[in-house]
Amino acid sequence: MCNDDPSPPPPGPTPRRHRLLRRRLGQLGLVLGLMAAALPLRAEGPHEAAALMGSWCDDTGYQLNLTQSAIWFRDLQAVEDPPAGADLAFAANIAVYTQDFRQSAYPEIGLIACSLTLTGPDRAREHCEGPGIGFRPTIDLTRCPETPIS
Repeated sequence: MCNDDPSPPPPGPTPRRHRLLRRRLGQLGLVLGLMAAALPLRAEGPHEAAALMGSWCDDTGYQLNLTQSAIWFRDLQAVEDPPAGADLAFAANIAVYTQDFRQSAYPEIGLIACSLTLTGPDRAREHCEGPGIGFRPTIDLTRCPETPIS
């Protein structure tokens, strides 16, 4: 076959489109999986996870704040605070949520699915998964001290 053929390539996906499609489908699967997992959790409601409510910190300046209706974050070492969580759902001693970093200072992290699990009276573990890079998958937290971390 000759490479001088001026005809356009055959219609259909190119290898680049395949990669983009695979990535988008992976992200969609992550979100759908989290939503499916959260549906039974929503039935129990935030009262089942009352022990999780409040502020959680680690020793690096990362702080997670959880109420019955919202979850938000502070990170003293970051350029900007992480985005607030969405799709918040609860079960006994666990909260699940998503964080969308795609429009933040850290777009390489992408969309991640996270859980916050109570591991002791004043201890919790945040675990996140997603297709992106640059985030800590597991963070051990303790109740924040009464005085703010500086």
